[in-house]
Amino acid sequence: MTSSSPPPPHLGGRPDSATRIARRRRRRQRIVLALVLARSRLGLHVQARERDLAYERLIWADEVAALGPLFHRKYRMSYPVFTKLLSVLRGSLERNEIQARRRHGRGSGAARAICPETHVAVALRFFAGGSYLDNTTSHKIQVSTFYDIVKRVTSAIHEHLYFTSDLETEEGRERLSRSFSEALPRNPLACFVSGAVDGLAVRISDPWDRETDAPTDFYGRKVLFSLNVQAVCDGACRFIFFNTAAPGSMHDSFAWSLTTLSRRLELNEVLYGNRFLVGDDAYSVRNYLLCPWAGQGLPISEDSFNFFLSQVWQTIERSFGILNARWGVLWRALRVPLADCGNLFGALMKLHNFIIDHGGASATNEPASHGTRADLVDTGEHATCDGDFNERELRECLRRVEWTTRLCRAGRVRPPVRRRSAPSRPE
Repeated sequence: MTSSSPPPPHLGGRPDSATRIARRRRRRQRIVLALVLARSRLGLHVQARERDLAYERLIWADEVAALGPLFHRKYRMSYPVFTKLLSVLRGSLERNEIQARRRHGRGSGAARAICPETHVAVALRFFAGGSYLDNTTSHKIQVSTFYDIVKRVTSAIHEHLYFTSDLETEEGRERLSRSFSEALPRNPLACFVSGAVDGLAVRISDPWDRETDAPTDFYGRKVLFSLNVQAVCDGACRFIFFNTAAPGSMHDSFAWSLTTLSRRLELNEVLYGNRFLVGDDAYSVRNYLLCPWAGQGLPISEDSFNFFLSQVWQTIERSFGILNARWGVLWRALRVPLADCGNLFGALMKLHNFIIDHGGASATNEPASHGTRADLVDTGEHATCDGDFNERELRECLRRVEWTTRLCRAGRVRPPVRRRSAPSRPE
């Protein structure tokens, strides 16, 4: 009697376990492959859609028309000044349209490269205090592109914009003195001043250990991390010099002594002649740098000197005020690497000057006065004022004694304070 064997699978019999396992494995592989292919197709479709949305460029004419008279509120300058700035920076901001289409458009007829107008607009909006989220949405760019644009525009500003006024030549110093005399015609010292000096604490983010050897040096007396920026301005509130190398904990006098301009003035590499810089009492008095007399209850001559000197020195305070009010990025800590903080702040200063030169009013508007340079002519006489200067004061700065004496001899004193009488109450 022979034993019956199972029929082969192709004859309708039940397959063995090995065959069933192999079939289930192949079925799972086909399902996984189908899911992978479907996901890939969906991913490619989404990426293509996102790419089209990401490279849907802002039409600049529509942006200008939509803003209208509010253009200067958003970009901190009028449209004519914006156009002039764009014409200066355009050469460094134009991108290769063919390469952009090859990379993103694949032959599409739409423009893919970001136009120079958008470059400048994005950077100005960031300088004005706008968030990167608002910039990417309103100007139709990606986040990574936003940071590239800010760096590119900052470099273009330093490449094409310069500080026009200088202390190197007699002609340049004459222009600087003229700017002060035009801004403050009633001040007898204004026509002898070549610049006003002061320091500004610019807030920065906490520096990393890899950025500096001493991060705590940037934590200053104002209980924040900052840079001690030393700057000089002219009478029209334009900046003519700045230095951002000092940390926030450094005193203004020491920070100024480390600048290249201070060293050159000390070595007489820059001849100041009959002119001088003015600063507040935080600085040390030098022959080229006059500061107010210290103390209270001073004699009339020294008090008058302090009044006229401080009136001129306030120009740098106004300059910092205009700069800080215009660029909202300074209202909070600069969230850029420590090495880039100086470049960013310098770009803000150069834009500040550009706006003043091409359509922005500055400084003060005082009526013309009879105060002239002839009031303070040095006759060589040793005049005495309300009190004699002691030897320490003479050693401290003969230049300050000289100008105090000139003011006294010319009869220039602090004007009286006009006090308003309280309005009478009706009975």
